[in-house]
Amino acid sequence: MILSDSGEVYSWGTGNAGQLGNGKARSRYTPLAIAGLRGKYVTQVAAGEQHSAAISGLVLSPKTFVEPFHCADSGLLYTWGSADHCRLGYLPEDDNSFQVTPAVVPASYWGDKRVVQVACGATFTTAVIEDGSVFTFGLNSVGQLGVGDLESRSDDGPVQVVGLESVEIRKVACGYAHTAAISGMHLPSLMMSKFLNLGEKKPDICTFGAMGPRDNWALERIWYDLKNKKKFFFRIQNLPPFFLGCSSQ
Repeated sequence: MILSDSGEVYSWGTGNAGQLGNGKARSRYTPLAIAGLRGKYVTQVAAGEQHSAAISGLVLSPKTFVEPFHCADSGLLYTWGSADHCRLGYLPEDDNSFQVTPAVVPASYWGDKRVVQVACGATFTTAVIEDGSVFTFGLNSVGQLGVGDLESRSDDGPVQVVGLESVEIRKVACGYAHTAAISGMHLPSLMMSKFLNLGEKKPDICTFGAMGPRDNWALERIWYDLKNKKKFFFRIQNLPPFFLGCSSQ
């Protein structure tokens, strides 16, 4: 997928599960604008193995073209594609196994607040809410949802990540079956804080899910902590991260 500067989303490639969002469960070899997202002023897109997501965004004021204002549906999360393990955050109509056009994930799951960032793993989705909370949904076979167990939320819909309720998360990234999140100040605020000698709140990285081969220390640590009902994520201290990305493993 690509996102144009006008907020339109184009997709092409394999589409057997409806992940292209063009109304058909078949592949395309050339880009096509997703009709269901036109006029939504999309600011962000993400793609998993067989599902996709997008966030409707802010619009510049028609008077000043500088000051942003929230359009009626800004901060809504749209998902489409395979519905296996409820990775879309909802069940498609008529009990279909996939959704071929973008549909809104009910904002009631996060108190009708706006979604500010989304990331997709292979078979799950992670959303950051404007208050800094994090919600996940989809397959949870190795703890990638961060909910303290290994059970998928096929019927419950999105659930809040356990242990991060009091942490304000800025960014998330998903690998094939793991998730990473950054807490703390974002870059401009941190730089201004240093400039004004106001002190600083150092960012922190939290990770959960499968972190590599089964003999990997992180994965063993996570399994051990889950078994003993201790904290299921660990933190990498004394790092000043502002952006992050996850590979497949």
